[in-house]
Amino acid sequence: MREARIKADKLKSGVARISASGDEPTPAALFDEWFEKYVMRECREGTQKYYRYTFSSVKNRLPDRPINQITMDMWLSYFDTISERAPGVTRAVITALKACFNWQARRGTIYMPNR
Repeated sequence: MREARIKADKLKSGVARISASGDEPTPAALFDEWFEKYVMRECREGTQKYYRYTFSSVKNRLPDRPINQITMDMWLSYFDTISERAPGVTRAVITALKACFNWQARRGTIYMPNR
């Protein structure tokens, strides 16, 4: 029980930290920042092109809500839509979003409870 209370407090403080800023980021905004500040500065040209190509047709379909208001059902719907049109792209998008969100979490922009 003690561990559960500690974890719940961490979750609550993470959500409060995002909400307190008044500017809750959307997945597209998080991706744009990650791409500009990390991918374009730290990654090789081939990796930059890979991410740009991978997201060229699917970025505008990301859920248009603050990141902490997106439900699992919304994410699954997004990935289902991608896989219907381009099955091979879905895994690349998931991998890139995971890298993006992990980078954002390390910077303190978002809170990821399983980190």
